[in-house]
Amino acid sequence: MLHTGPQPDLGLSAGSTTPSVREFWGLSLASPYFIGCSALGLDSNRALKDSPASLAKHAMKKTLSSLIAVLLVSGISHAAPRWQSLFDGKTLNGWKPNESPATFNVKDGELVVKGPKAHLFYVGPVNGANFTNFEFQAEIKTMPKANSGVYFHTQYQDGGWPSVGYEVQVNNSHGDPKRTAGLYAIKDNYTAPAKDGEWFTLTIKVEGKHVITKVNGKVITDYTEPLNPEREKGMEKRLVTHGTFAIQGHDPGSESHYRKLKVRALP
Repeated sequence: MLHTGPQPDLGLSAGSTTPSVREFWGLSLASPYFIGCSALGLDSNRALKDSPASLAKHAMKKTLSSLIAVLLVSGISHAAPRWQSLFDGKTLNGWKPNESPATFNVKDGELVVKGPKAHLFYVGPVNGANFTNFEFQAEIKTMPKANSGVYFHTQYQDGGWPSVGYEVQVNNSHGDPKRTAGLYAIKDNYTAPAKDGEWFTLTIKVEGKHVITKVNGKVITDYTEPLNPEREKGMEKRLVTHGTFAIQGHDPGSESHYRKLKVRALP
């Protein structure tokens, strides 16, 4: 039915004798109409005089803008952790050797490990040299009869085999039958996943109590640490906790090369 009474004051001007929008349509500020306009960022007076098509177009623009903003914020907050280099390929900056420093040298962008027993601990700025959940990668080349290893969740000590943390074995042909990518003395691997003299990529991923190692993308070890694990004497601290990394120099007859060492901390 056509409304023949006075037209509403769409501008809500002061002192107007015509009824306001709310008076004309019998609406309150708490009505669904005004609440909806507010949610969509619409002018309630303009909404009453605009065509339905114009209103729909305006509401669609507002909705799309809000959706895009939400997606952008969500994408930023869920961005993948970035990789950070641990080795500059020129110096041993950020690393600290213990009992036999001469075992570790840098040549042609590579960390060359050859000499008496020693360990090289990461003490640099990345994540404060303290990692809990992480993904680590390094390219490694072993020479015949080489024995080395990558420790994680460890801490610096002056000498001896590190007593804290796990060792991921690096050994494709040494007399010790425990081969590359096994968790030494915890979950060993007895099949060499790579050849001496060839570069391969070692990946170590730790999330919670779950440890995965890979060689060239292939899973070698998949291990979840149980509650109250039993450990041999001297390995009681071989546990998933937190700490830094260390590279092992095993003996004078072993030679291993490392490059492109990097890590990304995980939530």
